[in-house]
Amino acid sequence: MKQICTTFLLAAVLAISANAAFAQFVYVHNVVNGGSEAIFGYRLNAATGELAPLAGFPVGTGGTGTSFALSETLAVNEREGLLFVVNDGPNTLSIYAIDPDTGALTQMPFSPVALGTANWSTVAVNPAGAQVIVGGMLTASSGIVRSFLVTENGIAEGSGSPAATGSATPFSSAFSRDGQYFYTGGFTISLSLAGYSVDAATASISPLAGSPFNTGGSNPAGISTDSAGRIFLVDNVGRIRVFTTLSGIPAAVPGSPFAGIGGGIDSVLHPSGQYLYVAGRATERLAQFTLAGDGTSTTAGLSASFPTLGSIPNMVALDRSGSILLAANSNSRNLAVFGVSANGAALGYLGTQPANTLGSTGRLVGMTVYAPIAPAEVPPGEMILQLISAIEAFDPPLKRGIARSLLAKLENAVADLDAGDTAGAVEKLTAFLNHVRAQTGKHISAERAAFITEAANAILEALNGKKKSPLNEVKKELAKQ
Repeated sequence: MKQICTTFLLAAVLAISANAAFAQFVYVHNVVNGGSEAIFGYRLNAATGELAPLAGFPVGTGGTGTSFALSETLAVNEREGLLFVVNDGPNTLSIYAIDPDTGALTQMPFSPVALGTANWSTVAVNPAGAQVIVGGMLTASSGIVRSFLVTENGIAEGSGSPAATGSATPFSSAFSRDGQYFYTGGFTISLSLAGYSVDAATASISPLAGSPFNTGGSNPAGISTDSAGRIFLVDNVGRIRVFTTLSGIPAAVPGSPFAGIGGGIDSVLHPSGQYLYVAGRATERLAQFTLAGDGTSTTAGLSASFPTLGSIPNMVALDRSGSILLAANSNSRNLAVFGVSANGAALGYLGTQPANTLGSTGRLVGMTVYAPIAPAEVPPGEMILQLISAIEAFDPPLKRGIARSLLAKLENAVADLDAGDTAGAVEKLTAFLNHVRAQTGKHISAERAAFITEAANAILEALNGKKKSPLNEVKKELAKQ
């Protein structure tokens, strides 16, 4: 029984190792005017940028496509594992559960959801919860949004929904990073951006005072936000417009708008917060803008651009780590892939799929990346305590002197962590593993040594991130024995 407990303890230690590898899936929405709609799916290799088609795809949504050139018909709730698809033709929202291992889609029992008549074009998920907002144009000078609380158990519309957008016409939308505000606009030549106060827990929605807001540029689309409360968007001639917010209400920064790229239509912000990537459908290029300063001193300058080698790039997306950037070519129905440096400054072209990879007809109108969110990480100190418990559970036990020495090193590592001395803890763990290696085949069996080493190495990875650990050499040596 003690050996079984030890096995479970090892599993626990390894399962909570930080920076564990995770699958990532890319979904792209193709619509044919007057014809079918389908979702294409790929498994993304974040190390190489390779896109491997998922089995069972494309998946038909059952909708009939329209002629509108949209960009934001897909969104994903990573915590709930749900994919949302706007079907403009039948005026519905399709909702799918995502298999975190295979990427396969299963339509939820309450899907599709009837939305009512409008040119539905954009869907966004609140980063703070299960709120989903769908937006659409009613006329050239009016629009509507609907807010829902969606979980695997069902869907409920929030108070204040549906809500009018005034002269803002939803084409693009985004939540603030804290999940307290929502913004939309961009379908017609309107200058307006509608803003709302929202509640992630209840899906309630209410207009901000003064909404809709005059952005100063037509078709305010490609909306991105950052943790400082700034809003970034592109207008109909591709200029970058930057706003600060106070209680959600936007105010343009001095110097905005900044020179952009022709036909800018969609944008995504790098996790560093220093670079904005924009799809330019008129120039058929991907543009990188460097963001400098903060608050009202923010500036945006074009720093690089790359051809996407396809027709009408109208969507961009980053993987969760920010190391892979995707651009979707709407009319040639293919994806361009770029590698991104850790700070977002350097881009490297990795390749473009052949034309018509995502269908021989139609246009691409939505793209999103899904990476399942793992359970909350346990602190490395707790991981060490679990390893101590595992060693104490050995039956038969280790020789008393050996056990005492090993446990003392682990206990000292915990003390270092409690004192905020991560380097000291790493040093203690290194000494611990050196001791294990020295005793392997003598007072510690090869099987137990492998068990201890694997668990300790997982703890070191949690402390050091993905940095290469010198303890990998220890593992190699043990593997030879």
